[in-house]
Amino acid sequence: MSRALAVAALAVGAIALNAPVAHAAPLYANCFMNDEGLTGDNHTAAVLGIVATADAPKVSVRCSIRVDGTEVASLDSGWMTRVAVTAGTLGYVATDDQHVEICTEWVESSGPSGSFCRDAGPTEIPPQEVIDLIRDVTSIPDALVCPVLISLAPGIPGVVDIDATGDTDLLGVDFWDCPPYEV
Repeated sequence: MSRALAVAALAVGAIALNAPVAHAAPLYANCFMNDEGLTGDNHTAAVLGIVATADAPKVSVRCSIRVDGTEVASLDSGWMTRVAVTAGTLGYVATDDQHVEICTEWVESSGPSGSFCRDAGPTEIPPQEVIDLIRDVTSIPDALVCPVLISLAPGIPGVVDIDATGDTDLLGVDFWDCPPYEV
């Protein structure tokens, strides 16, 4: 459940902060993978992809695994509002001497898009930068966050649920409690 909580926390943080940017690049875009199991050359990897934008109303993220430059598996978020998240388990085949990469692609509904690949390696899921963002977001006082959350109600039903008081659940887990506080 901590993986789901971290993903959803990043989504709320990006929405709540609503920071403007001076360029067309997203506020954040990245895919991560961590091999969960290996049987011979058969790999199973947990994959997490996140993109957040301040410029476009809709965005999507796609994560792919490439072996020696050829795509062998992928996940796609589809179009989501301002923050797109995809997560799942992908299987692929690679020997120890083959080059494995994790690739991130994003598309904003207003037109900008981009992609990059990097060497795959063990990544903590959730990654440290997501944990740091959660820590930063949760240190913001309710007086600043709750009015923003209230304005975003009902959120993204089933993913980020926000009620009329600003109380926020992420994937069914309590995340932010705004006044009046429930005891």
